[in-house]
Amino acid sequence: MTKRTILATQFELLDEAKARRWNHIATRLAGDGIELVLLSSNIHPVLELAYLEIPYPLSGYAHYSLPASDPIPDFSEEVTLEAGWQSSGNTEYAEQGAEQCWLFYKALLQTLDPDLVLAWNTLLPQSRILRRVCQQLFIPCQTLERGLLPGTWMMDPGDNHLENSLFQSHVLASLAYPEADQYPWLQAYRAWYQRNRPNKYATDERRQLDKLRQLKHSSEGLIVILSPVSGTGWMGTDSAPDRRSTLGFGSVEALLTILPEKFPDHVLAFRDHPINVVNDQAFVIPEAIHRADDASLADYLELADKVLVLGGTTALYEVMLHRKPFMVAGQCLAARKLDQLVANGPDDLAKLAHLQWQDCEAIADPLLEFLLSHYLIQIDEQPETGFTLDAWVDFLTGFPIRPAAGRTTGTQALAAWLQKLTEEQR
Repeated sequence: MTKRTILATQFELLDEAKARRWNHIATRLAGDGIELVLLSSNIHPVLELAYLEIPYPLSGYAHYSLPASDPIPDFSEEVTLEAGWQSSGNTEYAEQGAEQCWLFYKALLQTLDPDLVLAWNTLLPQSRILRRVCQQLFIPCQTLERGLLPGTWMMDPGDNHLENSLFQSHVLASLAYPEADQYPWLQAYRAWYQRNRPNKYATDERRQLDKLRQLKHSSEGLIVILSPVSGTGWMGTDSAPDRRSTLGFGSVEALLTILPEKFPDHVLAFRDHPINVVNDQAFVIPEAIHRADDASLADYLELADKVLVLGGTTALYEVMLHRKPFMVAGQCLAARKLDQLVANGPDDLAKLAHLQWQDCEAIADPLLEFLLSHYLIQIDEQPETGFTLDAWVDFLTGFPIRPAAGRTTGTQALAAWLQKLTEEQR
């Protein structure tokens, strides 16, 4: 029987729950004669499948000295992305690391010869390089990433976010909206969401949340502002904003300064992106705007009367789940259906005056129903409905076998290659 191998990468923090999820996937695939090999930037002791711990930053690959037999591609875009991910913005050794990352993945894929590669989040520079290697070697590659709603994954033949095939295909612009009582997948997901309320990045004190709860009653309401990822490596400059954002870094800070004047009778609360907080790159906000970071996003969305989304993708869908009126400044995955602010610099922010609050009742439910029934993979162990993890594994088992004679298993090939690599690097 021809051996089949799927190579997957995982660059999130690999806690016990995620490690056991990969074990479950590997066990299910093994029953159909498919071996899963996992590349991860951190390893958990409960992992029971073939794995390889790899560097996370590009600079981590710079200690390799793999020889190049062919011309090395240009990795300026990946090096720029690296600056956005690293808190210091330091790209020392990043260019050398990108070249060695390319050679590392190329040698690994030539050895494993997988039928399919699952690349985690192609906004990560190392994932983009892995995808480019797959293209050169004609190995099928799908992007795997946390989904557009909590408790989900998404797999896409394209890339992440605005480079996502769902967005590029314009399918969101041509959705046929069913009647309001025909959303069974969404109804089941809402029930799961209420029982498994996401609580990431919350603290025990919640003083800011309690303060905002009191302040909103003496105003016209609370507007929660959701931040994009900061840093020019992510957002670009005002003269050349990144295509994933369409808002330059200075544009966001300029926008924050005019919001109190635009909404003088509202209480404004700004929630920074978790990556900004972790990387110590939080936005500087005016004194008239409150912070909203001591409780979960779900808590603040429940309290909010309206939500202003400054680009991004996943937060917008949780806003829709809470059925809150929203406004989008910056480009989002759902932008084909929405009015949006696209600013190429602070001078363009006057366009904000022409935006209107979007009515979630007319937009959100049919869009979320489509995503849950056709696109998102629900990864909860006991989901009520949806494209479940087991259904996704069944899909993977049907992936076409790439023709190759005398192929070894992924574990055997990986062990032999690692031994050879270790000997060459001594």
